[in-house]
Order: sequence, then structure tokens, then C-alpha cells
Amino acid sequence: MVNYFSQHFDPSQLSITLETWREDQNNYFTDEVELLLVIEGSFTISINEEPFQIHAGCLLQLMPYHVRNIQLLSSTVTVYRIYFSLGLFLLTATNKENYLAVLKKLQHNVPYIQLSSTQQQHIKLLLESHIADAQSEDSTLRLLNLSLVSYISHLFTSQPTEKMPDFQLTWQLIQYLQFFHQESLTPEKVAQEFSISPEKVKASIKKLTSFTFGQILNQVRIRNASGLLQFSDLSINQIAKICGYQNEANFYKQFKLVQQMTPQAYRSQLNHKNQSIDSLDAWEIVSYMLENCQHPLLLKDLVAATNYSKEKINQTLQKYFGLSFKALLTIFRLQMAHTLLISLDLSAEKIGELVGFVDYHTFARNYQSYYHESPAQRRHLND
Repeated sequence: MVNYFSQHFDPSQLSITLETWREDQNNYFTDEVELLLVIEGSFTISINEEPFQIHAGCLLQLMPYHVRNIQLLSSTVTVYRIYFSLGLFLLTATNKENYLAVLKKLQHNVPYIQLSSTQQQHIKLLLESHIADAQSEDSTLRLLNLSLVSYISHLFTSQPTEKMPDFQLTWQLIQYLQFFHQESLTPEKVAQEFSISPEKVKASIKKLTSFTFGQILNQVRIRNASGLLQFSDLSINQIAKICGYQNEANFYKQFKLVQQMTPQAYRSQLNHKNQSIDSLDAWEIVSYMLENCQHPLLLKDLVAATNYSKEKINQTLQKYFGLSFKALLTIFRLQMAHTLLISLDLSAEKIGELVGFVDYHTFARNYQSYYHESPAQRRHLND
């Protein structure tokens, strides 16, 4: 059994790798969210001892409370593997009501979906953009991270809510701690919920995770609190209560045990790294822009989609990104075009059209200005 392991991602950080598996993967689980986009092959994944058969075109969303074991059904499996902080996932959870709504929705969905060909193409494009720009220090890379997580979260939460299968007890216990960690949980209370003994609760959790009930509960709470600390509008006292701590002193004590620093120091570190989120308005605006930049998109379309005025949109983008709507939209299109010029066997003219430019002249002029080479030159380098 592999214990909880954290890569210590900052809230906006994200890691993507394209992997080919040739061997099974034994039980493991992490502090980060893991996504698997299956390109080729098939396998059985046991999540909290519950088996699922997965094949090409499936997208898995594996949360920190999912203990997984992967057994290959084909000689090789090719996947995009994405890791990111729970902080990205909780980006829309800025108050207790929203936070609990996000968790409640997850409770009623299985951890994988079958994507349509259009959805697969869109996600692969976003992933390729991330990989191509991985070394970039441009702040728009962070926006791409946010957009990718937002789009994937939308895919999962927009699925029709179905009655969950009768999963095994171990699945239900671990999931229960995740979804109800904000309450005053004890082995006795959980045992009453499941009509079993407290000893059965403690033994089941210990067997699956190698941690005690109290250790797992605290780990869940601190992991979620760490994600919420990126939101500067939330006080530390608010976050403590959202995550289930009844007094701030105990929250500070438990947080320091896990993170080796106080919540205030953790937040200060995020501010220093420019990892705090000051404006959810800006997040909503750029998310919509990123998800729709390949289509004809006008400022009036964004106004209709977000209910913000033209003035509000441009003021927000100028304040947080130093760019107007039109300028930021152009950058997003250019970044996607750059990826396509590298990865697809299409003409520069066709790629300019695919990413939303109305004519090749406009595309070429902006590309030259941004990348200091023409689209044709970039395309020629890959021939």
C-alpha cells in the first residue's frame, strides 16, 4: 500500500504527461486530483476495491480519496495523465454553500465518463497546448490550467445524476469522510450511519489506507483547507469552519502538523508566488473565452454568457491581465495555433481558420508579432 503522497503543487499548478503503460500498477493514492484520458488500450481499475473496465475514449477523474489498482487488459495502454492540486478543482467553491454543492454533485457520479469524438478532440487540443507551452512563464499558461480543469469538471457535473451502484463498504466509508468532513465526525457517528460497529469503521479504513480514522479525516480537512486558502476573500476563520474545525486554534495546530507551516504562512507563500485568486469574475470571463476561442466570439457574446457589461469585462481583464478582451482572445487563439502547427499535418491557412481567425492575413500578422516567425515558417520546420 502506498500512503497519501503529495507533489506539493501550488493551487494553479498542473502536470501533464503522455504515457504508455506496459505493466500493472499496484495500489496507490495521492493528495492531488488525477485525470486519465485513455487514448489506446483497455484496463480494469479497482477504486476503493470496486472494479471498473476502462477503454479508449474514457476519461477518469480520480480524487484523493480514491485508492486505485490498475490491471492491463491489453499489451499496452496509452494515456494522458494529468495531476493538479485540489485547489484548482475547488476554484468555484468560494463559500460553504457552493463548496458543499460541489462535493454533493460528485457523490452521485461514477468516476469516469465516455467522451464523444468532439469532446476528445477538444481536451486533446488543450493538453497539447499545455505540453507545448510547459516552459512558458506567461500568465496565460495558468489560465489554460484553469480552463482545462473547468472544462473537465463541467463534463463530469453535467452528466445526468444517476443512482449510484451499491458499492462496497470500503468505497462508501472513504467517500463519506470526504463528503461530510465539515461535520463533527467520529467512528461512532459514521458507524451509526452505516449500521455497523465503530470497530468495523476503523478497521476498514485502516486496511484500505494504512491510516487511522482520525488521521484520514484530518488529512481530508487540511487538503481541502489548503485549496481554499488561495481565495483571498475567505478569512482563515471561515475556511476553518467550512472544513469542519469548530475553533481556529485547533485548525492552526492541525494545519501545521500536515503542512509544516501555519495557514497564514501558507497563504502568504501563495501570495508571494502569485497563486492567490482575487477575482472570480476574471476567472469566469477567461474560462468562457478559452472554451470558445476557436469559434467566432464577440464581446457581445461574452456579455450574454456572463451577464457582465462590456465595461466590466474590459476593466476586469485590464486589471488582472493587462489586456483587453480582443487582445487576450487573440493570444489564446495564437497559442492553440502554435500547438496545431507543431502537431497536425495541416496547412497554416487551415490552422488559422480552425482556431478562429477570420482570414489568413490577420492570423499571420498576429502570429509573427507574438512568436517572431510566420506560421508558414513554423509549419515548414515540422515537414
